[in-house]
Amino acid sequence: MMLMFASKNEDEPMRRPLSIENYQVQLELVMNEPDAHEHFVKYLKRSLNLEGYLFLCQVKELQSPQMRDAQKAELVCSIYRDFIRLKSTHELNIDNHAREKVESVILETDQLSNSRELLVSQNVFAPVAHIVARELKEDAFPRYIRSEDFLEFIKTTGEDYLRLIAMDASLNGKQELVFRTSDFEATNITDKDICFVLRMNEDSTDWSPLRRTKKKDTKERDTYSYISKSSYHVADSIDGLHLNLLVYFRTLLNK
Repeated sequence: MMLMFASKNEDEPMRRPLSIENYQVQLELVMNEPDAHEHFVKYLKRSLNLEGYLFLCQVKELQSPQMRDAQKAELVCSIYRDFIRLKSTHELNIDNHAREKVESVILETDQLSNSRELLVSQNVFAPVAHIVARELKEDAFPRYIRSEDFLEFIKTTGEDYLRLIAMDASLNGKQELVFRTSDFEATNITDKDICFVLRMNEDSTDWSPLRRTKKKDTKERDTYSYISKSSYHVADSIDGLHLNLLVYFRTLLNK
């Protein structure tokens, strides 16, 4: 299921012709779209940068509540042998400090000798995962979206698909807001969420107060409510929607 909030404000400028330079492609959105996800993974494989992605997938699997401790213990041993240990099959390109920090926990608990009982935290690889995820986002992904492979992929899939994985920077914050069911179930904050919050905090003439700020000889209110002048629709099914903005104030009292 996909929810697309698209503005119906007639005063907004016409959309410019398709130009990939107008879009800011988001890693989180790419990972949520099956075709784009698969295409990115193939690029990582061709460019010999697949190890980090495979490592992050297994670390994510380790967090599954459905997995029993015995299975997690086996997976911990497998991740260490395949990615962390020096000269392993998919050895990660990380600094020695990060490697030794994880390795010391694994070895001190003797986890490698016990693949049936989980002796370490399921977050044991978190320090390394943070480094690998950052490198994937700041190094491999930018190279991917600048590659000829990505340009050909977008030419094949078209602008409508590009809007599912990117924010249109040419609209100066008035781009469509695309949400899926998984967005409302996610426990982490994405770049898209941050962009949306920043957009809602902009000083814009699109907001109309539901009540005037203050009347004479009345106490200042703690909350104020505004409604958008622009109307929105959810996909093609529900029309005439408006965004509601609540602003909270906290008064600091001098003691």
